[in-house]
Amino acid sequence: MNFNSAQFLLFFPCLLVLYAWLYRRDKPREVLLLAASYLFYMSWNWKYAGLIALSTLVDYSVGLRLGGEEREPRRKALLVISLVTNLGLLGLFKYYNFFADVTGDLLRPLGLDLALPHHRFLLPVGISFYTFQTLSYSIDLYRRVLPCERSLSRFALYVSFFPQLVAGPIVRAKDFLPQLHRGPRVTHERFNGGLRRIFRGLLKKVVIADLLANLGVDAVFANPADFSSVDLLLALYGYAFQIYNDFSGYSDIAIGAALMLGFDIPENFKRPYLSTNLREFWTRWHISLSSWLRDYLYIPLGGNRGGGGRTRLNLLLTMLLGGLWHGAALNFVFWGAWHGLLLVCTPRRASIADRPRRFAGAERRHAPRPGVPRPLGCGGPGTLHAGGAIARRRPPAGSPAAARARRHLGRPGAAPGRAQPGRAHLHLLPVLKSAVKPPLALLGPYT
Repeated sequence: MNFNSAQFLLFFPCLLVLYAWLYRRDKPREVLLLAASYLFYMSWNWKYAGLIALSTLVDYSVGLRLGGEEREPRRKALLVISLVTNLGLLGLFKYYNFFADVTGDLLRPLGLDLALPHHRFLLPVGISFYTFQTLSYSIDLYRRVLPCERSLSRFALYVSFFPQLVAGPIVRAKDFLPQLHRGPRVTHERFNGGLRRIFRGLLKKVVIADLLANLGVDAVFANPADFSSVDLLLALYGYAFQIYNDFSGYSDIAIGAALMLGFDIPENFKRPYLSTNLREFWTRWHISLSSWLRDYLYIPLGGNRGGGGRTRLNLLLTMLLGGLWHGAALNFVFWGAWHGLLLVCTPRRASIADRPRRFAGAERRHAPRPGVPRPLGCGGPGTLHAGGAIARRRPPAGSPAAARARRHLGRPGAAPGRAQPGRAHLHLLPVLKSAVKPPLALLGPYT
């Protein structure tokens, strides 16, 4: 079930009623949340709930052994078991068919017509997110930065907690497990704040994102040759705002639902299109993923400790794998390479607003004036991100979405089946204005 579905509208209030009844009892409350989380996940496909259970049991068992093991070779062996199990499941279900196709395409010019077998498994919903969560637990245990969790129900709830299970934010064990130990904090202020956050997310996702898609973006991306350059530019920015409002709206709903249940999960977006450079952009966009890649991939690769060339290579590899994490297709690899190359070319210096002031008067000169907003990020990093969004979105021509959008954009009396150039901006422009200037009083500080 989606957060904006009728099923969730029935599921979540019923859960809140039962939750209020069991709120004071620790074990029944945990069991209720665990059962609700698995029910939420099984509404997509009940058969794949076993994969979450398998990852949970493997990492719980590895954690128990790591907690009492001091011999370094055995600790490494236990960590390898966790890595192989989780990445193996992720690779099988998400990446096997992709790499089978790529291998065949690479060998064909050499005269080797190798047709590797393909599986027909559906991609389990949320597998990329909960895989990273369980991996972070095992890696942090290996690094001795948190104690092992001895309660199976608590650890299972950490892995499967339904607000963030399907599309994040990616929650770390060191942030969430202590909340399970001390118990949730539900107050009137937190409950009402969570409800407002849910409405904000629904506004972003249902009103802004879906409206942008239906009023022109889908049609232009499906058949770009049918539209003018102005239409293409508007659709490019429209899609950038669409994916932002769609994804950040979903994160807002997840954060709000968790807050109503008494739990805090991390922020995922902090006005990324108002960034002054691309490095700052990636500290504001999909924060839980970018920080995960930094802590568990970029730094272990060497980070910025090996000189300029090695640092750039580590950065490029991290973004390539980050692009592949988003989807098993070459366009996502290109998207990761695009951002990796842009980050490599971005100077490692802070923005003017973040630099230490050398003189007393500099603070006053560079301080933002009241009522004057920062320059819109789409003039710089926002534009670069929008350009990379082309690689993320390559819908096939003739898709149902394209046909539906063509009907909306065609002129009266136009040839059947062909949208006319120069019309998309009539639909996109007012929607873009509403996306660029949202009602700030309702959306709050983090839009």
